[in-house]
Amino acid sequence: RRLCVLLAGSAPAPALAAMIGEAVAAFDMTVVGRDDLRTRDPAGRVLYERLLDAELVVCDLSPGDPEDFYLLGVCWALRPSATLVVAEQRDVESGPPSLRGRSLRYLSPHDGKRGAGYGQFVRRMQGIVEQADAGYLGSPVYAQSRLAAPRLVHDEGARQPTPAAAGGPAPTARCARPP
Repeated sequence: RRLCVLLAGSAPAPALAAMIGEAVAAFDMTVVGRDDLRTRDPAGRVLYERLLDAELVVCDLSPGDPEDFYLLGVCWALRPSATLVVAEQRDVESGPPSLRGRSLRYLSPHDGKRGAGYGQFVRRMQGIVEQADAGYLGSPVYAQSRLAAPRLVHDEGARQPTPAAAGGPAPTARCARPP
């Protein structure tokens, strides 16, 4: 089975995990939470490997856990796609402006009931994953491989150290755009 990693605070709501699990079951994916991966490897290596290997990463920003925001940044920087941000309906408008319109909202599933919001979330998430909707799954900050890496060059007008000034200040350097 393929892997879906759920980043949802230190104790994701079982009902949220159930909604996500039901949505991705149609794609033969298994949901694994961040804490499940940490239990196996306290150093975190397994977590980072799974973030990169996963078919889908779902990050719930509702709990406001700083580690989830950090891991979302890691996913966005290293993965070109397949990272979905979700947030409880009440939390969407209070989040960063860059996430508005890029996150899938859900009604609080904490009561465990399968109400209209539950089914609506499952269907919408399935549609996003099935269509590979870049508006939701694409990374806004992924490092494009076609860009050349910055390189360090010496300023032409900078003083160059002389043998007499050994140990003195090094010439100033700046980042330059590749030719």
